Amino acid sequence: MSGLSPRHRFLPKRLGGAASIAAALVLMAACGSGPADDEAADGPSEAEPASVSMAVVPAATFAPVFVGIEQGIFEKHGIDLDIDVGGLAPTVFPRILSGDVDLGANTWGTLVTSREQGLPLVGIAPIDRGGETAEDDYQAIAVGQGGAADLTELEGKTVGVPSLKSFTDSQVRSVLEEAGVDVSTVSFVALPFPDMPAALSAGRVDAVGVVEPFLSQIKQQGGTALVPLSRGQLMGAIAASEAFVQESPEVVKAFQAAWLETLEYCQENEQAVRDALAEGLGFPEEAAASITLPIWITEASREQVQEIADMMLAVGGIDDEVDAASMMTAFPLED
Repeated sequence: MSGLSPRHRFLPKRLGGAASIAAALVLMAACGSGPADDEAADGPSEAEPASVSMAVVPAATFAPVFVGIEQGIFEKHGIDLDIDVGGLAPTVFPRILSGDVDLGANTWGTLVTSREQGLPLVGIAPIDRGGETAEDDYQAIAVGQGGAADLTELEGKTVGVPSLKSFTDSQVRSVLEEAGVDVSTVSFVALPFPDMPAALSAGRVDAVGVVEPFLSQIKQQGGTALVPLSRGQLMGAIAASEAFVQESPEVVKAFQAAWLETLEYCQENEQAVRDALAEGLGFPEEAAASITLPIWITEASREQVQEIADMMLAVGGIDDEVDAASMMTAFPLED
């Protein structure tokens, strides 16, 4: 696989070198992608593929984007995909709504928050789900060396999450409540994923809600994953504005077809995913070769998304009910 730059927009065949994952995760989308060309609204054709721009948060969940480009799957379906990697989950949706990009790779939980805020965004395709055990989940509540041996020991302690009232924050609170922890006694602090291993080692926090590759880094420092965090929930989603779906349905269908093929390819070709982690997202090669991977999925039901919205409401991640049916399209779009 060719080297893929995590910091710059690119089209297939224009691939550069990789940077470090820690740098990528704090990068704030410095290179703006332009909106899709006017011709894209008419749908792709063999003579003129549709130009589609997409913002991607640099996390393992979104490795299939790079796989699909490298394998020529998007090109095969008439999609000229131009991606821009950088920033954090909350930075993606404003770029979609401003017309800076057409699509965004994010999470269903972040979509729930956006719908509660009244933003006209929808999920057009699933990406992955988390695991249900310590062996197959790529995120966990983790502690440093010599830390708590049980979730109940986190009462009165400080727990780091990537941002307050986020999807991960809600997952952590929900798991703690299920374990009988009085969450009102826990102090939650915003802490970027790349800073979590050092914060645990320095004793600035007692536990973190963390994802790979930083979970593996914590374990290498002598830390422990107390409990898996995902509980099999849906994680990643491809999002678009309602306007883009309404104005460019044929482009959306072509993208969805390419995305389905990409996910199926990833299900059967683990090494291609690990190559994408290293070369597209800048993960250290050792981490890319060993971390627990997301579980790629080709279907997402309204009930699964509603479960996320209801969980976030129950723990205070959102304040109002969100109807999952309002925030997802058919996959693929119906004629």
